[in-house]
Amino acid sequence: APAVSGAEVQAFRARLLHHIERFRRYPPAARQAGEEGVVRVHFVMDRSGDVLEAWIELSSGSALLDEEAVAAVMRATPLPSPPDTWPSTFSVSLPIGYVLQ
Repeated sequence: APAVSGAEVQAFRARLLHHIERFRRYPPAARQAGEEGVVRVHFVMDRSGDVLEAWIELSSGSALLDEEAVAAVMRATPLPSPPDTWPSTFSVSLPIGYVLQ
């Protein structure tokens, strides 16, 4: 299998984050409690953009934000398809941030 370039990985991660962002919600209870943080979500996806499994790699410290980050990834499926040269399934780790404004 051909190697995947770092630039290709970064570009695809940016596409994924942009796509998932449209499905991210701030849990009302977390907003009321003033909870903020960054959740690192790890997931396995296939070439058609389906998420096969997802879990919290690094907690934000808020169960509400952690649960919502995984839910956002699941709501965002199908995710953008990877480049044709990528394997049939692969894992991705992304930071999903929650900041009150």
